[in-house]
Amino acid sequence: MRSSKHCIWCLQESRDRDIEHIFPEALGCPNYLTLPGTAVCRKCNNDLAHLDQVIAGDFDFLAVMHGIKKKRGRPAEIASRGNVYATNTTEGPNIFFNLDPTPHTAPTGQIIGPFRGRQRDVKPQIEHDDSGRTSISFSINFGQHKKFARGLYKIALSSIAYLQGPETALSPKFDWLRTYVRHGGQARRILLTLASDTQYVLAAYPPWQNAEGDQVMGVRIAMAEFLLDLTPSESQVPAFIELARTHFGEEHFSVLPSVT
Repeated sequence: MRSSKHCIWCLQESRDRDIEHIFPEALGCPNYLTLPGTAVCRKCNNDLAHLDQVIAGDFDFLAVMHGIKKKRGRPAEIASRGNVYATNTTEGPNIFFNLDPTPHTAPTGQIIGPFRGRQRDVKPQIEHDDSGRTSISFSINFGQHKKFARGLYKIALSSIAYLQGPETALSPKFDWLRTYVRHGGQARRILLTLASDTQYVLAAYPPWQNAEGDQVMGVRIAMAEFLLDLTPSESQVPAFIELARTHFGEEHFSVLPSVT
């Protein structure tokens, strides 16, 4: 019998005292958006941290640009992109790019690796206008990591436990989701849209359920909004893609790549 004293991931009884942040701490998850150790055991908390790192890694620039504080009030930083180091100071964000083939030391003392064209390396475009002003622009891959979807589904089930209670998250109907988050599996399609505002927000919304009991859930990270199909067969994906075409237009939403 599954009860609120069982871990929502491994289903084993847990009386641990740790807390599990629903969103990655590196993205500024507040302390009230947490689950107790009786809902997420210490082992699963630690074992699934690699999924949080993937999610946080794709939002690292936004976290720095918005001055987000992570664990123990430390400023967000970018230190996992090879040729980039960035952090937020009292004067605003400082971002350092190394485009040379050799390492360099940033003014703040960090060693920045060389640009080698790796997946997480960043090569900015630098332009100068007639007034002497310099502008820097760049683009990064988003949602491409094979663990990205699993990280979002981890947030989804944790949010269900937070919003509706651990007993709901322990339901056998989510056993497929547990397996997917913990071990991976067949690719999942996720609808992605941009929020109508530019606020940095972490939010998960109560699942919507149709007459057959199939559920979908919305999750927002910064300005990105995701819609997750909570059925094992993705029965709702075709319907909400068609609705997105009607509501947003073909150019204003996307479906994250089918990666495993």
